[in-house]
Amino acid sequence: MAALKGVHDKNAVSEVLKQVEMLEFSKRKIGQLSGGMKRRVGIAQALIGNPQILVVDEPTAGLDPEERVRFRGVLSRYAQKGRTVLLSTHIVEDVHQLCKELAVLRKGRLFYAGTSVALLEQVNGKVKVLHLESESQLIDLQKKSVVLSTTYESHGLTARIMDDEGYFPKIEPAAATLEDAYVYCMGGKEHA
Repeated sequence: MAALKGVHDKNAVSEVLKQVEMLEFSKRKIGQLSGGMKRRVGIAQALIGNPQILVVDEPTAGLDPEERVRFRGVLSRYAQKGRTVLLSTHIVEDVHQLCKELAVLRKGRLFYAGTSVALLEQVNGKVKVLHLESESQLIDLQKKSVVLSTTYESHGLTARIMDDEGYFPKIEPAAATLEDAYVYCMGGKEHA
């Protein structure tokens, strides 16, 4: 891949393999590597030639937690060197860990662009946690609010909702997460 990019310096190849923690495996054939290792080789191929802009699509999908942390570290270190990393992903934790600015696309259109802090401010104070006794209560709740997540328990279920209409004023707001804000954006609310 280095040769295809016009890079013939073996030290440059060793350097990118070192960045992705694959130098010790440089003599192995790709087929002998695990899925996570293959992903790291792929990022090394992208890094060769030190591009100003690096575009990665779902880079941590399918990786175990340790590989995801390692991969985010590689991308973060690259961005800290003054490079631009464009990350396309549905894994909100990756966005939270890596990005200063983000954009949310909905139905192929730009829905939100800005910082994660500003996006969180738009939903701050609107996330509520309700304890429900039955599935029918959940169905009724979905007619009034965006249900962000549900957790089934031995005695009913817990629903995390976006109460932007103020239907539940007596329930204290929960701390909003970036995933809450993303799900809210995808839930069709026009003013998120």
